[in-house]
Amino acid sequence: MKHLSGRIFLLLVLGTVLVSCARERLSFEPTEAERLTQKEKFALIDYVRGFVLSSRKLKLTAKEKEIIRKTDPRVRIHYTAPKEGRLNMVWEFKAGRTLSALCNGPLQTKNNPTDWQINLTSGKRINAEDPALYGIPD
Repeated sequence: MKHLSGRIFLLLVLGTVLVSCARERLSFEPTEAERLTQKEKFALIDYVRGFVLSSRKLKLTAKEKEIIRKTDPRVRIHYTAPKEGRLNMVWEFKAGRTLSALCNGPLQTKNNPTDWQINLTSGKRINAEDPALYGIPD
């Protein structure tokens, strides 16, 4: 019985430690030095531009390619550690078409992330509410 109660106690302590670590991870607020610099963001944007514009699978019009070349995307970064997290780039085109590029993990530009997900969507949701109504900043 002593061994069983000892193991249960150990599991409870371990569970408490893991939960407290998870809370800190979710509430990570990076300092300026831990965020990507403007130069690093530009390098990532340029990297994505390169493989999007050279892709044969994406069916982009000439005007859409021109928009990608000449305009910067809307960039959102959710940091989970210094220069690491989830990055989303979005280019919006006419007629509700959107190109988004998403990656997770280290965002260092020396070793560009390789797990990019590229989505080209058409149309808008009918009756979609503005995210600001739910307290989600733009």
